[in-house]
Amino acid sequence: MKNDSLNKAKGANPKDQMSKEELSEYIIASYDSGKTMMDIANDVGRSKIYVSKVIHQVYDEEEIKVRQY
Repeated sequence: MKNDSLNKAKGANPKDQMSKEELSEYIIASYDSGKTMMDIANDVGRSKIYVSKVIHQVYDEEEIKVRQY
């Protein structure tokens, strides 16, 4: 992932500045680093449902349950 994507996510309004692909990459990288879905949602200014949908495109339900519990 590009560093400028991370900087955009920490900036003013990430959903206006990041493409969907960059936002998805940031969400997956954050999830891989151990952040919760709620923390990621707050970071990117999106709903937990949106973040969950992105994560479910990469990981199956069983792996997500193991990570959360």
